[in-house]
Amino acid sequence: MRKTVLWSLPAIVLIQVASASAQTNAPQASTPDPAPSQSNPVPASVEPGMTQGVLGDWGGVRLDLYRQGIDLQIGYGNQTATNLAGGTGHSLTTIGQAYFGAGLDLYRLAGLSGGKFQLTITKRHGVNLTAKENLGLYQQVQEATGRGNVFRLTQASYEQTLLNGALTMKAGRLPVGNDFGAFGCDFMNLSFCNAPQGTLPYGYTYFYDGPVSTWAGLGRVNLNGKSLRGYIQAGVYQTNPRTTDPTNGFRLGFAGGTGVLLPVEAAIFPDLGGDRPGSYKIGAWYETSRTTDVAYDGEGQPILATGQAGRAVRGRYGFHVQIEQQITPSPEGLGRNGLSVFFNIVQFDRRTSLVDSQIATGATWTGPFASRPNDQFAVAVARTQTNPRYSAVERRVAGPATLGLGSEYVIELDYRIVPAPGLKFSPNVQWGISPGGRSDRHNVVAIGMKTSLSL
Repeated sequence: MRKTVLWSLPAIVLIQVASASAQTNAPQASTPDPAPSQSNPVPASVEPGMTQGVLGDWGGVRLDLYRQGIDLQIGYGNQTATNLAGGTGHSLTTIGQAYFGAGLDLYRLAGLSGGKFQLTITKRHGVNLTAKENLGLYQQVQEATGRGNVFRLTQASYEQTLLNGALTMKAGRLPVGNDFGAFGCDFMNLSFCNAPQGTLPYGYTYFYDGPVSTWAGLGRVNLNGKSLRGYIQAGVYQTNPRTTDPTNGFRLGFAGGTGVLLPVEAAIFPDLGGDRPGSYKIGAWYETSRTTDVAYDGEGQPILATGQAGRAVRGRYGFHVQIEQQITPSPEGLGRNGLSVFFNIVQFDRRTSLVDSQIATGATWTGPFASRPNDQFAVAVARTQTNPRYSAVERRVAGPATLGLGSEYVIELDYRIVPAPGLKFSPNVQWGISPGGRSDRHNVVAIGMKTSLSL
């Protein structure tokens, strides 16, 4: 029997999730910090690059620590959502996460030029609405859930910049999505957050986004010329199912490894007209573990008919393209003023993945009103397509009359309120069409509140 929600959605505070916070706080030598905007200038008590929070410089303590080489990152929050349509029932759920981090500038601390260390620990809680009410979506309505409600070591890495900034090396415990396929988490639906390689079915078994980390190393050649800025990078990340243990976020041993993930990525950061910055990335990956075919067993028969395990194969691969571009002038940086847009594509290996591809696009208008220069209107649309190879097998087994698996469509509309540095409230509405690619499932309508808060 379907339950009825008798209360309205309360305004509730949500922080950036660990994957987003780690991505934001991790040093990015190839992407220079944008200049502060005139509408939201850096306070006199804050230095460029220093983490800002609602508590300012903590009475001078945070600023003193930063000048000594210690940048502290602390926050807590949650995401609340209720489904007005779709799923097996109606309810309101709240999920949350705390993060604790520190960035250490080893030049200021110990005189080691170009050396940095980043430590981030996260703790999640709550049950997401998508699972609780069986919404059937490929991507969750609340993105900051999963991997267990435990304390996790999300990052512990050393970074060294060499050759006057031309080369960056990084090693330690790292989420892949911090550096490869990295994308912000301003929206609440998981379709528009971080690297989808690590959030879609089958991909999350080896492409570890935050809050999960794995032993890794990467090298980046930074292109910092006057006419060309960007980077070319490659990495090696251990694939180890034990690192995703939902009961223990500090499994740090190498035992249990099944292979390695080898991602590559190239990016350029043009500035069209001198005041319209952009970011253009293209990347690919290959993962070496033994796995199974998603559609056929060892005898070449459909696994949906035989019930047998998929045939053994080695390796998984895919590629991604990410574009962000400022459309109207914004000398202060990408997304700081006026209209900016994004367009993302991820393509998976059809032998081993239930999902074939995802395409997501959206737009953000910053400063919609003269009195609200830092608020934002934002809209995004995503199409997640089921692997047509798997869909063909389902139709073959179930008969030509079956609806089969197609594409899931998700739309999200946000209004983001920024009352102070380090604080953002984002009421939103989401539509999920053909959840899981099935047109016979009820479409999902959900409303939610996402707020980012750093102290």
